[in-house]
Amino acid sequence: MRELEPCVFQIDFFLSKDMGETMPGNLVRPGLPSLIVNQLFHKYKAKASKDDVEKLVAEADLPDRSLVLLTENTYHHLTYGLVKGVEEEDIGYIHIDNHHDAANLREKGEENLLFSSFVSDIGSLDSVSSILLIGAYYHSLDCISDEVMEKEDWREILREKLDDFPDKVYVSIDLDILDKSLMETSFGQGVLDLNELEDLIEIIREEKEVVAGDIYGLEKPLQKHEVETYKKTAAMLI
Repeated sequence: MRELEPCVFQIDFFLSKDMGETMPGNLVRPGLPSLIVNQLFHKYKAKASKDDVEKLVAEADLPDRSLVLLTENTYHHLTYGLVKGVEEEDIGYIHIDNHHDAANLREKGEENLLFSSFVSDIGSLDSVSSILLIGAYYHSLDCISDEVMEKEDWREILREKLDDFPDKVYVSIDLDILDKSLMETSFGQGVLDLNELEDLIEIIREEKEVVAGDIYGLEKPLQKHEVETYKKTAAMLI
């Protein structure tokens, strides 16, 4: 099975500059070049049009089977463009996150992608036939909620749900899924430890072919233990 190729899709120039050596590319593979440094971060932060996101991803000219390393959770809606850019006819989308990011919070008549609701937009893509949320609950989507993840049999439940899932999957990880002792973001943390996250990813990779993915959640220069958390998380997919 081919591994994913890490690449840095660097959106927020100012944040990236402040983070210095704890930028994701430096953590995962020192010297890994950034594909894009977009200084117009206000245009893309929190919400953006689908056309803008698709154009941004297209201009990045990402390698096949990319693991895209981003910074803030507020850019998570860019995943819509990354998923749309996967050249597969039938994929499943797996959203590993402490939040479902699926509620329609748009104002009437608004069509922009929002970081808090883009998962529903991913579900409208022709290439995506199934969505699975892990770590959060949303009434209209298949889920393994945070409450289920605290049960001893969550691994069996995950395998059962993957039985009816497409063979090829896109995996998106928000670091707020982890316990706050491992990583702390501004949006509230989940309860997973690294062993549980590793088990989760391992089961997905045993059952399905991961064709692409991304990792979000860096908002500040990382503490030493958070650096190790990030490295270990990325290593699960590359």
